Amino acid sequence: MKKIALVIITLLFNGPFLFCQAHLVDVENKKYKTSTNIEILGQAGYMNVLENRNNPDSRKIKMKYIHLKSLSKNPVAPVVYLEGGGNSCTWQAESPEDLTDWIEILEVSDLIFVDQRGSDGDESLTYIWQEEYPKDFFISEEIAIDHYKLMSAKGLSTFQKKGVDIRGYTIEEHAQDIHELTQLLNIESYSIFGFSYGTHIGMTVMKLFPERIEKAILVGADAPNQSLNYPRYLDEHIGLINTLIQKDEVIKKQIPDLNKLVFKVMDKLDKNPAVVTIQNPLTGKNMDLPIGPFGLALILRLDIDDANDIPIIPRLLYSIDEGDHSLLTYFVQKRIVYAIGLPGNGINQ
Repeated sequence: MKKIALVIITLLFNGPFLFCQAHLVDVENKKYKTSTNIEILGQAGYMNVLENRNNPDSRKIKMKYIHLKSLSKNPVAPVVYLEGGGNSCTWQAESPEDLTDWIEILEVSDLIFVDQRGSDGDESLTYIWQEEYPKDFFISEEIAIDHYKLMSAKGLSTFQKKGVDIRGYTIEEHAQDIHELTQLLNIESYSIFGFSYGTHIGMTVMKLFPERIEKAILVGADAPNQSLNYPRYLDEHIGLINTLIQKDEVIKKQIPDLNKLVFKVMDKLDKNPAVVTIQNPLTGKNMDLPIGPFGLALILRLDIDDANDIPIIPRLLYSIDEGDHSLLTYFVQKRIVYAIGLPGNGINQ
């Protein structure tokens, strides 16, 4: 009798699919099509999980997933996609144009999209600042920090009133979500495809469940211990871009030294801040914002490791130096959301 009890306990705690607190709901088989009319079979549903696994009395939250079947008759281990920015990603399966981009993976394996906890619909964990916007946010670091502190305090209060346990939105919880979903889908081993913030989660999955991972693709890799971006990172990136400029005879004529140009532009904005007109994302109304050295440094730090923006950085600095603020306006409009929306998920423990 004791041996039977021991076997049962062993299976519960070590068996790959038996001990799992989560469960699937609203599961249905669906068909998806690419923009080239390739039909992909799939399963869509939701996974109910504890909001905070460290609290057995925690409420349940749900996360949408879509499991697409491979076009191959002999597929390799499924690929789980981990989106960047703490965002949802199941919409990519429902968009023919976006689904087309995943065909090469579907030709060799299943593909699983998972909306991260706190990223979508009723479960969204983003606090939106509804009050007056601090006009000097891009002028003063102190004003920006004070605004973030106030926004964080009000965001936390709002989440608490909704019954949200903010302690359940950690990188480790995200990784556990992936582990439990693959258990429920009866997947013994899988590969991960992480982008940006998704690489945070991917590396944590690899650390916690190494025996389950076949392969890993990490794009824009950012490890959990790299969450803090130090000033030297910006200096290093400027130096790397400057090295590329030196290899281009055309650009080098206009920008002989990017490092010197950065300091020159910063000095100009310090003496005479640029004023740009952008649209408030919430109200749709135009507002004029002054941009000083701090504002430019913030924009550069946010965009300088974005592959889409790297080629534009030299032109941005050059145009500001020439008195043209059109590109600066574009970047401010793009990044104003950081002072209006505050995500509550993705905390590092």
